[in-house]
Amino acid sequence: MRKTPIRHQLLWSLLVPLVSIFLYIKFGYRYKKAKNLPIYVPAREQEKLTDIANKAGPEMASYAQELYQLLFTLSKDYQHSCNLDSE
Repeated sequence: MRKTPIRHQLLWSLLVPLVSIFLYIKFGYRYKKAKNLPIYVPAREQEKLTDIANKAGPEMASYAQELYQLLFTLSKDYQHSCNLDSE
């Protein structure tokens, strides 16, 4: 039996969470649209970033915030593009 190369295992271990994140973004947009909620609420985003930093701990706080800020930006871009497509 042939072993799966480690690079394929690593790629797969990164791919599954990313697909989950993008599905979450997609369903989040649908939920917001159905409830007529805004795409961006600055106070809520800041609250989430603070919570993420606290959970990550002092050593990783800035990295975790940067990662999540990127995810929030991708999410907002996706949601805005969906709004443009539906007009």
